[in-house]
Amino acid sequence: MDKIDFNNIPNTQQPIVSKNTQTPAVPSMVIKPKKKNVLPIVIVSVLALILLSGGIVLAAKIWDPPWNPFRPSPESVIQKAWNNLKSVKSETFNAEVSLKSDKIEANGSGGSLDLSFKANGGVDYSDPENSLSDVQGSVRVSLTDITNPTTDYKFSLAGESRLIKKDFYLKLDEIDLGGLEGFLMMFFGVDTSKIKGQWIRFQADAIAQQEMPQYSAMTSEEKKNAEKEAQDTIDKIVKVLLDKKVYDIDQLEDNQGLEGKEYHYYISLNQKKIIEASPELFNILKEYYSNLNPGVELPPDFTLEEFQKGINKMFDMVGKVGIDLFIGKNDGYFRKFQIIKDFDLSKFDEAYKGNISLIYKIEQTGINKPVQVVAPEQYKDFQDILSEMFSAGADSFIKPKTTPGSKLKSAQEQPNLLPASLLQGVFNILK
Repeated sequence: MDKIDFNNIPNTQQPIVSKNTQTPAVPSMVIKPKKKNVLPIVIVSVLALILLSGGIVLAAKIWDPPWNPFRPSPESVIQKAWNNLKSVKSETFNAEVSLKSDKIEANGSGGSLDLSFKANGGVDYSDPENSLSDVQGSVRVSLTDITNPTTDYKFSLAGESRLIKKDFYLKLDEIDLGGLEGFLMMFFGVDTSKIKGQWIRFQADAIAQQEMPQYSAMTSEEKKNAEKEAQDTIDKIVKVLLDKKVYDIDQLEDNQGLEGKEYHYYISLNQKKIIEASPELFNILKEYYSNLNPGVELPPDFTLEEFQKGINKMFDMVGKVGIDLFIGKNDGYFRKFQIIKDFDLSKFDEAYKGNISLIYKIEQTGINKPVQVVAPEQYKDFQDILSEMFSAGADSFIKPKTTPGSKLKSAQEQPNLLPASLLQGVFNILK
C-alpha cells in the first residue's frame, strides 16, 4: 500500500472568510443629473425686462427721443397747437428780427446793411374791446456806402408803448436820426428833443377813423363777422396744408425751453406738393374775396394759373425756406418760431449783387397769465405835441406849403445826407 503524502493533498474547501474582513471597494455606477446652463435664461430675462421697462419709459414719455414709436406724430402736435391758439388770451413775448449784408452792389455803388428790431413785453386780448399791452422795443439801422464813406448813416430808436382800452401811449427814450435830424429841423422845423422821454397819447378811435375809415365805420357785430371770416379762411388754408402735407418735417431733439420741454421740428415747404394743393388753396382765397367784396368781379389776373406762377416765382427767388418750430410738450402751445435764411439779392432784382441774411425769432411765455398795464401818470396828447415839435407849425409838416411857381425839392436836389441809392434799393427789394 502506497504511502500517502499528506503534504500534497489539494485543498478543496472554500476559504473561510472572517466577518471582520472587508471586501475590496467596487466603483459606483449611479448616474448624476446633468447641470443646466442658466446663462441664456438670465440674458433673455434681462432683455425682456429692459424692453418692458423701456416700453413703459417710452410710452410714459419719461424718455422721449425723436424715434420713440409712442411719440405723437408731428402733424397731430402741430394741429393741436394750432387749435390751442384760440384759447390764448394773454402772453409775454420776446421777438427779434434782423437783416444783415456785408456787401450789396447795384448801379455802380455798394455798401453794407445792418438792421435789427427787438421787442419784448406782454399782451392781453381776452377782451377785444379793451386790449392791454406793454411793450419795450428798439430799432437800429446802419448803412454804409463804399463809394463815399462820408455818407455812412446810422439810425436808432428805442422806447416803450402801452395800450389800455382805446388809448395808445408811446415814449421814445432814445432818438438818433443821424444827419436826418438836421434835415428835419432845417426843412420842417422838427425838434425831436421835444418828444424824447415824453409819454404821448394817441386815441385809437381817431387813428382808426383816419387810417381805416371803412373798418372804423363798421358796427361791433360787423367787425366780429369780418374777423371770424378771416379766421375761418386761415383755418381752412391750414387744414389743406396739413391734410395735403405740403411740407417736409424733420424731428429734432427736444428743446429745454423757459417753461419746460418742447417738441422741436424743422418744417420746410415742398414746392411740388404746394402746386398739387394749389387748386384747393385758390378756391378758398377766391371764396374769401367774393365774401369780402359781394357783387364785385374777380380781378382778371386772379386765376389759378397766375396763382401757381406766383408760387413758383416765390420759390425761384427765395429757394427752400424752413422754420424751426417749438411746441410745449406739456401744454401743446406754440412756444417759439425761428427762421434763419440767406437770400441772393440778384434773384429779386438782377441789378443787385450780394447776399442778405434774415434772422427772425419770437418766443412766447406766460400764456394765459395776467398782464398788468397801467397808464402813465403824466402824458401829452399827440395834437399838443405836434405844435411843440414843429416850430413852423404842424400843418407845414403834414401838408408842406408852397408858393405859386415853386415846387418841393426832389431827393436828388436835397443834401446828400445818406446813401440814398443804396437805401432806396433796399426798400425796393423788401417792399
